[in-house]
Amino acid sequence: AQRLFDLLDEEPQVTDVEGLETVNMDEMKFEEVTFTYPNGQTPIFKDASVSIKKGDKMALIGPSGIGKSTFIKLLMRYFDTDKGHVKIDGQVISDIPTASLRNQQTLVSQETYLFNDTIANNIRIGKVDATLEEIMDAAKKASIHDFIETLPNGYETKVGELGGMVSSGEKQRLGLARAFLHDGDVLILDEPT
Repeated sequence: AQRLFDLLDEEPQVTDVEGLETVNMDEMKFEEVTFTYPNGQTPIFKDASVSIKKGDKMALIGPSGIGKSTFIKLLMRYFDTDKGHVKIDGQVISDIPTASLRNQQTLVSQETYLFNDTIANNIRIGKVDATLEEIMDAAKKASIHDFIETLPNGYETKVGELGGMVSSGEKQRLGLARAFLHDGDVLILDEPT
C-alpha cells in the first residue's frame, strides 16, 4: 500500500504544455545541453550539441550507460535539461504543446507492450481510427502481415495478457507496425531488436 501511495504522490518530471500549435519537425537541436537525472550525481550530458534535420538518419552507438536512451527522453521531453536547450524548428521544446510533440514523434522502445486484445486493436493504438486496410499496410511494412495471415483468426487473433501468445520478435514487429501506422514525422528506435 505504501508503494501505491508513493506513486500517487509522485510529481511529474515535466509539466504538459497546453495549446494547438503544431511543429513541422524540420530541425531538432541540442544546444549545449547539460543533464543529470534527479537525485543523480554525475551529468549524463555536459554541454552536448547536435543538429538533426528532416530526412537525416542518425544512430547513437556505444556501451550501456552513455546516454543513448536519455538522449531520446530529452528529445521527447520526458525530462527538461539542467542547462542549455533542446529546440525544434528553433523553438525551445518546453514551449511546444505536448500533444503536438506526441503527434509528430513515434517511439519504438526496447519493450513493446501489448494488451489482451486482438492483433488489429494492438496495432490500431498507433491511430485509433485506422481502417483494417491501413492496419494491414502497416503490418506489411513491419514484415508481420504474412505471419498474421497464418493465424486461425488472422487480425482478430487475441495476443494474450502482455502479448503472451506471440514471440518477442513478433511482439517487436507489432510495435513497428503500430509506429508505421502512427506515421509521425520522427521515428525513434530505442534498441527495438
